[in-house]
Amino acid sequence: MTASLVQWKKDASEAMGIIDSWNNISNNFATTTEKLAKGQSRAGATARAMGLEYDQLNAIIGTV
Repeated sequence: MTASLVQWKKDASEAMGIIDSWNNISNNFATTTEKLAKGQSRAGATARAMGLEYDQLNAIIGTV
């Protein structure tokens, strides 16, 4: 969670939005919130530097 907030330069007030996003994806696709969190922590900074949006990276992680 903290890694996502820092890497995407989000405020702590946006933490629930991150959790909601992970939960929504894990409810609808064959992944877990834990896998999404790990993927974001590993790839978030690189994805942001490449011009991807937070939700785009979530979609990629959820698909892979």
